Amino acid sequence: MLIDIGDTCLRGRDPQGRRQEWHLCVEAPVGAGSDLATAPAVRADGGEVVVRSLPPTVPAEEAQAWLDNEIRVATRIRTAHSAEAHPAELPRIVGYEFDTAEPFALFAPYRAAARPGLAARLLDSERLVLAASLFRALAHLAALDIVHGGVALPAVRLSGANVVLVNFEHAVLTGEHSPAHGRTAHPGDDVLAAGLLLHEVYTGARLPAGHTPDDSAAPALRALLAGVFAEAPVDRPSALDLLRRLDAGDIARASDHDAALAAGRTRFDAARRAKLPDGTGRNGDAPPATGPAPVARPPQPPPPRPRRARWFNRTGGAR
Repeated sequence: MLIDIGDTCLRGRDPQGRRQEWHLCVEAPVGAGSDLATAPAVRADGGEVVVRSLPPTVPAEEAQAWLDNEIRVATRIRTAHSAEAHPAELPRIVGYEFDTAEPFALFAPYRAAARPGLAARLLDSERLVLAASLFRALAHLAALDIVHGGVALPAVRLSGANVVLVNFEHAVLTGEHSPAHGRTAHPGDDVLAAGLLLHEVYTGARLPAGHTPDDSAAPALRALLAGVFAEAPVDRPSALDLLRRLDAGDIARASDHDAALAAGRTRFDAARRAKLPDGTGRNGDAPPATGPAPVARPPQPPPPRPRRARWFNRTGGAR
């Protein structure tokens, strides 16, 4: 179910829930290090977007859950900040449609992807910029009770040495069950993953799953990452703590909590749960009895429209 290359018109909603349509020329899909299908596209006005959709090689129900996760957290990020104050380290969603046979999410264009050989191309000063930018991204997520669940080089895009963290298909909210970790999600999960990513950036070596770095392998990181590899997530420093160790300042606080959107956010989560096999929560897990204060979630779209011409390539496979 790759997106057809060429002209198409997608209809859905913007992050505030308003009906919109986008006339696009979709380009060839790209490898994005993600479980979702990803393709760049050009709008009729010449602007660029990234189209995220369901991969054809994964059961639709599972892939739909991934896309729901991404739409949920991306709209939460977007509506928590003014257009001028949107964190540069996080992706900006442009529009979405989730309650249809052909769901999608549109994002502002991604930056160039990081690669495993990144360390050899960065000066020490640039590595520190990368570390600060990565921890700033995680601090913004923690402030909105979001746990990314997949922090690694494939989820990092770069502008110089500055990070944009993408690929939110496995993201959940703090306190929810995380399939990626097999337990309740905690911001410390992302802090640990960021520590492993920085170790890879500094040494060029990716550690096997479950292994923690030897301090001698990257002595420049010893003081910065003290406590990051603690066994319990709650015992690890926060991303904000790590920013302060770098003297990289604080983050601008989100200004969300528009009461007018609260009902729409609630309806989105209800519709999302209703699509799951038992109508309770992701992978059969009941939603937590308590959770973070409600913030931006997409308003509930109207009932699905009649099927329009398919815009997926039935012969290709997701990259």
